[in-house]
Parts: sequence; structure tokens; C-alpha cells
Amino acid sequence: RRSSDLYEFRQGQYDLTKLIRETFNTNSANIACIEAPTGIGKSVGYLLPAVLEARYSKKRIIVSTATKELQVQLIDKDLPNVINS
Repeated sequence: RRSSDLYEFRQGQYDLTKLIRETFNTNSANIACIEAPTGIGKSVGYLLPAVLEARYSKKRIIVSTATKELQVQLIDKDLPNVINS
């Protein structure tokens, strides 16, 4: 299956991705604090623009999580999915 077959468009996720991308494009400090309900797609919503920014700017991006479980999810599942899509 194509990765696009696995993706379901979510308006909130799109809006989050756009906000993160705009944060990277500002001339001020590049910090964004995001709070959103479960299931909106926050992980992919911030990982996609972060991976693109890191790749094209050749800079490191720091992602801070509240729990070890989310770190494991990001490393083992979400980040590989974003990179391979």
C-alpha cells in the first residue's frame, strides 16, 4: 500500500503543521508550545515540518516530550513513518 493510502486528512493536524512551519520561518526565537486534544495528530503534525527543517537547514531540531512512552513512540513509530513517507 502507498503511504498516502494510510493517511487520513485532519484539519487540525494541517493547521498545526502550518503553524510549526511558520514558526521555523520567523526571524524571532523559534519556539512553539502546542496543546491539542488526543487524536488530532500532533506527533506527525510537528514531526513533518521539523524533519524538513532539519534536512534543509542542516540544523538540529529539539523535540521535548512529557513522557518516556511518547519518546519511544516517536522514535520507534512516528519518526520512521514521517521519514519514509
